[in-house]
Amino acid sequence: MRLLDALDTAGSGQGEADDLATALETYRAIIGPNAEDDVVAGFTDTVDALVHAVRWRASTWDAEPDAERYATAARLRAGKVLARGTDRWPERLTKAVADLAELSDLDTAADVAISLSRIALPTRLTELFRESNHAPSQAVLPSSDPVAIAAVMIRFRGQPVMRPTVLQPGALHSFEIEARVAEWPPNADALDVSFISVYPRDFLFATGARFTPDSLTQTVDIRIAGSRPPDDPPIGLTAQAAFLSDGKLTSARLAGNTTLEVVTFDERTAQPLQIPTAALRLQQLMSELTNAIPNLTSTDRTDARLLLEGVLRFAHTVLDDRLGSTDTIDEAWFQYQLRQFLQADPGIGARLGERIGLAGGTTDLILGNIVLELKVAMQSSMSWKTAAEKYTGQPTQYASAGDSQVSLVAVLDASPKRAPAGVMGNEIGWAYPELASGPDPRLPSLVGVVVIRSGFPVPSNFSR
Repeated sequence: MRLLDALDTAGSGQGEADDLATALETYRAIIGPNAEDDVVAGFTDTVDALVHAVRWRASTWDAEPDAERYATAARLRAGKVLARGTDRWPERLTKAVADLAELSDLDTAADVAISLSRIALPTRLTELFRESNHAPSQAVLPSSDPVAIAAVMIRFRGQPVMRPTVLQPGALHSFEIEARVAEWPPNADALDVSFISVYPRDFLFATGARFTPDSLTQTVDIRIAGSRPPDDPPIGLTAQAAFLSDGKLTSARLAGNTTLEVVTFDERTAQPLQIPTAALRLQQLMSELTNAIPNLTSTDRTDARLLLEGVLRFAHTVLDDRLGSTDTIDEAWFQYQLRQFLQADPGIGARLGERIGLAGGTTDLILGNIVLELKVAMQSSMSWKTAAEKYTGQPTQYASAGDSQVSLVAVLDASPKRAPAGVMGNEIGWAYPELASGPDPRLPSLVGVVVIRSGFPVPSNFSR
């Protein structure tokens, strides 16, 4: 879709405001009028404000003397949109409008464009699908009758698809897709669902599905030819649907999870190397972080990942090399060893801070805006759940003082062990601490919790 392409371009910091404005007008012509509190109207009016923010960014860069008038226009328009927003609007849309209403940073336009490009609801309500190069040979005919609505639910390995879903490159993956139709059009024999993408078919391939009234669950196969860097944005596949009647296709309107977002995972190259369960779990957690905080800056995201990767590698070293002993391990030892270990990472190096004052306290380690607190358990074994319940308040308080929604805590469990260790993927996850703001805050705080296991006997002792 042209508007999504224009938003993606604006999100990369490139593109012209006029291109975005033209794409917006085309989009508005397709969707027709909407009530002011409708989410689609809110979306389009937010993009309209974004056009002025993009103009402000370009004019400021070119040192034009009247550049500020574009920022003022963006703030005024966004303020009017924000005033008529409702709790039915997606959180990303509300956040984008609020950011534009307080526009003061040149990077805001790109962040808002990226956020708007990921809002799926407007595309579900409109006739935005275009025939791809590999569409069925039958033409999708326009109809003067009301467009029938179908809903789809997509599952992968028995579970509803995540955003994004992690796939192995080069393999063919089977997804289960279930369709529901409120009312089949007269003479409709089947419902055809296919997936379109901007990527070439030899790189990204997806089969279609044909449903009949007595067969509403089908299989769709998807293949990605090669791997992509873990921090690259997900690959999108958008579903389009049409009813088949007397050999002719009539377009249908889709609801449900109509957009698939997929990323790749190759255990041979995934970081941390040679720890595939931990690497896969880390990739899933970074996807969860993106979903929870879509506007997190790329710098904070990168720093969080660098620290998590480093802590996982340190945990593997502690387990495999039996680093330290019960006579030497305490919090000071832990902080010294981990700091040395992390600073050896060229992506971290001297940027790693230590004992920085925040919120009236002193942090253990910090990289950019991401605080890493350290704890040691010596007497009894510490489960991940217990660590998440006990130790997330302190890093959250530090992070909030620095206006950050993300913090980390590493817990070294050096207690004597009676059972062997599990894989590292079991020992990491996001915790959502209780906040004074109340339950389900609009802007949540996340704490990445990693439990590092030590204190194991030699493996042969488990056979005695």
